[in-house]
Amino acid sequence: MMKTSEDRYRSIIDDQPDVIRRFLPDGTITFANDAYCNFFKRRKDLLVGDNLFHMVSKEVEDSIRQSLSDLTPENPVKTYERLVQLRDGELRWVQWIDRAIFDEKNNVLEYQSTGRDITDLKNTQHELSRRNSELAALNAIVNTLIESRDLKQMLEAALEKALAVIELDGGWIYLVQEDHNKIRLVQAAQRGLREDSPERSLEIFLEDGLDASDPEYFSRCLATTVNAFHHGYLASILDFQPWMVSAPLQGRDQVLGVLGGYCKGRKITSQQEEILTTIARQIGVTVENIQLVKKNSEIAVIQEVNRIRSELIANVSHEMKTPLGLITIMATSLLREEVKLKPEMRRQLLRDIHNEAGKLNEIVDNLLSISSVEARKERLQKEDCNLERLVQRAIRTLSAQASDHRIVVDFPDRPFVIKVEEGQIEQVVRNLLSNAVKYSPPGSTISIFGDQIDNDVVIKIKDEGIGIPAYDIPHIFERFFRVDDERVKQSAGVGLGLSICKEIVEAHGGRIWVESALGMGSTFYFSLPYYSQ
Repeated sequence: MMKTSEDRYRSIIDDQPDVIRRFLPDGTITFANDAYCNFFKRRKDLLVGDNLFHMVSKEVEDSIRQSLSDLTPENPVKTYERLVQLRDGELRWVQWIDRAIFDEKNNVLEYQSTGRDITDLKNTQHELSRRNSELAALNAIVNTLIESRDLKQMLEAALEKALAVIELDGGWIYLVQEDHNKIRLVQAAQRGLREDSPERSLEIFLEDGLDASDPEYFSRCLATTVNAFHHGYLASILDFQPWMVSAPLQGRDQVLGVLGGYCKGRKITSQQEEILTTIARQIGVTVENIQLVKKNSEIAVIQEVNRIRSELIANVSHEMKTPLGLITIMATSLLREEVKLKPEMRRQLLRDIHNEAGKLNEIVDNLLSISSVEARKERLQKEDCNLERLVQRAIRTLSAQASDHRIVVDFPDRPFVIKVEEGQIEQVVRNLLSNAVKYSPPGSTISIFGDQIDNDVVIKIKDEGIGIPAYDIPHIFERFFRVDDERVKQSAGVGLGLSICKEIVEAHGGRIWVESALGMGSTFYFSLPYYSQ
């Protein structure tokens, strides 16, 4: 017997991996393909003829009816996402495409819904968003540690941010020191504990429980010992058994203390433990820095602070490489032909991943640039450099990005030859020029001037862009600072480019500054010691 066109249609639809159902305006199901039956775990012979609206909750029914009411002969298709619950209770995200089929009088004959399980995709997007939030919070913690000089204030600020990042209900930072092979508590910060929490009892507990004569044993047992103390303490004042986590504050050669916290009624995950360990490592490095400031001469302190700050940034860069690698692997996987995604969904996902990877990669590159500048301040490889040629080279590297702008270069006829490390000064010009392009409208002019003022060569980069509010100008060269403007937030970056410029210019004995008016554009200047042929 020859198959009818309807039979052929149903045969083709049954072979599709997407879930497909057809139903009448009153909800009566007229067709469900095999994928639909398998996904929702229902028999086809019992499903067809049943009413879709009787199979779902009132809330879901109202949502489906609202979606269907939006379909018209002019716009018969609608795409949306909904969380569905399967018969075994599992929740899955499904992307639905509803299509209304009309007769010649524009009456609805039937609806067809095509669904695709996008749970893994949603989970991936959520994970990327969560990791980005964690990285932003870690950057804030790093900035707090770098800028703090008062130990008590630094510990309290770091603990508050750490608890927010890790989502703990309370926590503590304890600094300890050795005194005749006994451990004494020297500084503490606490959140989520009673004001009368027994710090003296903790000190006695440490004195009785740990021996500092064996550094390896001490390092291994400090966090465990503090955890044991707090578990007993919290259990005595709370009506629940807390889940706890701790990590040592590790300096270069010794354990300086412990960072810990607890959760109410939920288990602490391995991911929370990893983040806590990362933060504890940064706090340990910074505490060691502050202690060195008190012990050493001013010159020795400055050198050690620079070393620890470089180490701090290098550690953060390492942590941020992990999500960057994850995004890259995902993008590669999605480009494989066997991954069944609609072309528009594939393109959108790839764009999103590419943008996020670009942002994270810029963060890592900038952090590593700061580390490199600080490590090389005393040993810059300076060579004679024609500054105008360097500027032209920087412009060429940004030609694609600046294709919609007019760039004007104005230098005196005589060449400016200066002694600099060319790669670093070219990076300064690229960063300033890139910002001018990024925050100026297409078709506008960007001007680059060179001049000699007294014994300095001064470079001026002027744009016609959005400008900088007066109250933000004193902070514009600080690390991680970004102007509070939507146009700035929409662009890639985390506020390190200008701080890198400042580090490089000052390492060369120069200075950098800006003049700007909101809505009128900005002019960035930097000076370098002049050296003529």
